[in-house]
Amino acid sequence: MTQETPGNRLHLPTLAIAGFRGIRELSIRRLGRVTLLTGNNGAGKTTVLDAVRMGADTSSPAVRCRSLGPGVLEDDRIAKWWSAVAPTVDQDKVVDALRLVVDGVESADVVAEHTGRQRPRDRVIVRLKGDPAPVPLKHLGDGAVRVFGVALALANSRNGFLLIDEVENGIHHSVQKRFWRMVLETAEANNVQVLATTHSRDCVEGFAQAAAECQHIEGALARINRRNGETWAVEYPEKDMWVAAEQGIEVR
Repeated sequence: MTQETPGNRLHLPTLAIAGFRGIRELSIRRLGRVTLLTGNNGAGKTTVLDAVRMGADTSSPAVRCRSLGPGVLEDDRIAKWWSAVAPTVDQDKVVDALRLVVDGVESADVVAEHTGRQRPRDRVIVRLKGDPAPVPLKHLGDGAVRVFGVALALANSRNGFLLIDEVENGIHHSVQKRFWRMVLETAEANNVQVLATTHSRDCVEGFAQAAAECQHIEGALARINRRNGETWAVEYPEKDMWVAAEQGIEVR
């Protein structure tokens, strides 16, 4: 994996992988502050994330690297990450992100729930305008949990990497552009470099729209292809991302 060089704003401005988990050789000439990877199942998108994670862990000095898988973020990890940023402005930004998908959010917090276990279980509760009692975050749906988790991970990845597999999971198509604008702006503010994968055309379109509106923040889109044991990337320049999304870039 290529490393950061003096003067680069990004931790990883380009990417080169060789002999890693089925990828014989792959290069991406330009990564962005936020890079979205698409392509068919089995093309190697998740393997790219794994390579970046390993490179971050073994670099000298090591670079902080957080990861989100395709599933729902566990309560224990949410509580740990929430405690790491609370009470700071980052906490308010996480709540602001939740408002993208849930109306009337006033605040959020982590509380210990006693269930008869030896150790209380932490869970996130959300206070909604007009509701006398808080509700568990997970009662608000997978989209709420996903957006909350991504925003929280961004707050915990300052000066490092955030890797997100199947980023679109749970997020409605109608909020994709606003979601990606939040990711781009927060990543830039926190000096986080984000690499994410998707199977969703709505996700690609939302990303392209947000990147076009946030022209001062570098966004990058690449399609990972694999055939006959060879893996390669098709890169879309920023000026062409929206055209590619509009014309229906193949995502599966």
